[in-house]
Amino acid sequence: MAKVTSITCPYCGAAIVLKDMSGKAVCEYCRSEVPIINENETIIRHVDEAGLRKIEMERELQTKHLEQAESVRSSIRRAIKIWAVACAAFFGLGILLLIIHDFSYPGIMCIFIGLFGCILGSDWIKKIEARETGKIKAPSVGEYEKTDVGTVSMAFTAAGFTNVKTVPMRDLRIGVLKRAGSIGSIQIGDKDYSSNDYYDPNALVVISYHSYS
Repeated sequence: MAKVTSITCPYCGAAIVLKDMSGKAVCEYCRSEVPIINENETIIRHVDEAGLRKIEMERELQTKHLEQAESVRSSIRRAIKIWAVACAAFFGLGILLLIIHDFSYPGIMCIFIGLFGCILGSDWIKKIEARETGKIKAPSVGEYEKTDVGTVSMAFTAAGFTNVKTVPMRDLRIGVLKRAGSIGSIQIGDKDYSSNDYYDPNALVVISYHSYS
């Protein structure tokens, strides 16, 4: 049922009964046309405009963040290239000194610096890539073959892995050479476990442990 509302005619002061809040109404006394303004529609329009401005500001802010992130990545890539060239230069200089002087400590030192720089740079690149892709480092559990399955499982969970599964191997009969509950293998996604590597935190971590059949 339509809502019945009345307004006052601005020309003669008579009451105009309204059944529709859009368009125009005609005063029955002075026959004047009175425009009808739906305040609800005006409010909704203002809200929509404010919402659009908010979305536009959020998009601009997101674009700025993406541009800043890309600028940082570009700077990192340039730094990596400079680092690689420097390591190669030290290594090449060391080889050259060894060739010229047959055997020289400066040459050995240059080679050592070049190799050490490559190793350090490789680890640095892994950390940067992990930070950019959201990967996390696998926890170090020492000689995990001698560690209890519960301890290893909690270590992976504490490191940020969200999908950790423990699977009994059911390979023991006496349990003399291998202890029940000790780890047989750890696999993260499609890779074997390594405490030096970085992985997707949502990757499936399968911890297989020795158990009685």
